[in-house]
Amino acid sequence: MSDHEITTDTLPPPEVLNMDELSGTIWSKLDALGCSTALPERFPRFMACFESLYAAIKQTFACGIDVVVASKADIAVYGLGRLCLEDFTEIVFLVEHDYGYAAVKLLRGLYERAVVNQVIVENPGEEGTRFYDYYTVEERKFNRRAGSIYEGWDDDPSGIKKFYDQNKDAYKYEPCEECHQTPQQSWSKYSLVDLAGNLGKATNDLALQGLGKELRDLYLTCALVPNKYIHASISSILQRITERPDGFVFDPASYALTYAHLLILLALDTQNQYFKLKMEQVLEPLYRDRDKAWSVTPTMAETPTVG
Repeated sequence: MSDHEITTDTLPPPEVLNMDELSGTIWSKLDALGCSTALPERFPRFMACFESLYAAIKQTFACGIDVVVASKADIAVYGLGRLCLEDFTEIVFLVEHDYGYAAVKLLRGLYERAVVNQVIVENPGEEGTRFYDYYTVEERKFNRRAGSIYEGWDDDPSGIKKFYDQNKDAYKYEPCEECHQTPQQSWSKYSLVDLAGNLGKATNDLALQGLGKELRDLYLTCALVPNKYIHASISSILQRITERPDGFVFDPASYALTYAHLLILLALDTQNQYFKLKMEQVLEPLYRDRDKAWSVTPTMAETPTVG
């Protein structure tokens, strides 16, 4: 774990990774959400706790991290957290404008980033480095695929090949000579659901194991269900044109906002753990607020089904 503490008490140095330029106007977007008229009308209990949630978000992310002293794990943990914030903001924006199904689709990425970040925080030296260095493999895969489609594509436009050659042995990326399949599809040999389920096992951390079980259970609602709407499928068609026999009506906006609220709290908690922000007393009431805002959380039986 990083030795240096990151607080909001001092101004960040010039060499800072705050991602504001990349995310555009993330703070103005959140300001706009706080002034929404549609959200309080439809989700009054969520908006009742939005101000305190937004204050915690600013306290967590507004300062950025100093890239001069940051480790690979530092950059991965902070960067994934900021992308969780972007996903959350976009989900709330889509809900505000009644694009519920679009909001559900974004849950998949938010869930994956939240899970992966917890995995890195448990073992930052090993997992943080593996996650960071896999970038070279991703770039190599992209350029190879692009080169197989577009004639004249530069095989190494970003000059990443030399770093790929240094890192490739750490990943089972090269296709098998017999079956031509790639043994490892991502930075980890484990699937997303297994990454969640394995939390805490290596360190025998009972609290983390409990969180891992909860995240594994959320795989259905936050990954499998959104996948139905991301990919071309009959179920995503029938969901719009059929009714369930029991009369249940799936509300994608409420569904997406419910779980996005939970996942952004996890993202904040992850930053607090890793960077030692000492925000426990700030975050604890936010979980209680979330429970009040969503006293009835969609269950497995209430997830969208066909027919």
